[in-house]
Amino acid sequence: MEAIRKYIQKFAKLHVSRSNGIAPHKPILLLSIIRLIDQNEIRENKIYITPQLVACFKEVWHSLVTTERFTANFSLPFFHLKTGKFWHLQTYPGAEIFVTSSGSIRSFAALKNAVAYACFDADLFDLLCNNMNRAFLQKVLVRMQG
Repeated sequence: MEAIRKYIQKFAKLHVSRSNGIAPHKPILLLSIIRLIDQNEIRENKIYITPQLVACFKEVWHSLVTTERFTANFSLPFFHLKTGKFWHLQTYPGAEIFVTSSGSIRSFAALKNAVAYACFDADLFDLLCNNMNRAFLQKVLVRMQG
């Protein structure tokens, strides 16, 4: 029970850009991954950049984001979610993540060329493999969109 509380708190306190309102990108990415875990599309703690994940991100985005202040840019949250300290990027051997002067990923292509996959903390992935825990964490993320 301690682990679920820890991640509920981490999800609720995600660092998101607030320069143009509360940016929905990270919660939308997490909701997309949770949906794919629920659908048994993601079975191991390796989150690859796949057409299914990108399509799911866009689908969840369009169902929850009602403002036009933001664009459905997949590469931003996939890269920046690492600030939550539970998301870890695994780069290809010898690959370098090229970033802009502001410290953001340059492009989707740059992300895909450098990052082999991302993974969660092992205990978080274990939580996400349980229906009830997924539901709790989803509620936290959906509330952020409300």
